[in-house]
Amino acid sequence: MKRAVYSDSLFMLSFFIVVIAAGTALLSLPAAWAGPGRLKLLDALFTATSAVCVTGPATVHTTLYTRLGQTVIAF
Repeated sequence: MKRAVYSDSLFMLSFFIVVIAAGTALLSLPAAWAGPGRLKLLDALFTATSAVCVTGPATVHTTLYTRLGQTVIAF
């Protein structure tokens, strides 16, 4: 007999993972980055995680992002 696993903790964890993954994908777009060269995936992941968890640190300055990138970080 299979037992359905559903809990608030699992929901919150999956929500955070989905929002961080979406933020990372959006920040990785060339339209979201105005700095020199390409933005590294690890920098986009760290910035998205920091924005979702409301901790504040970033590996690159947020002024190097375009309006699109800054909007993604704000949301």
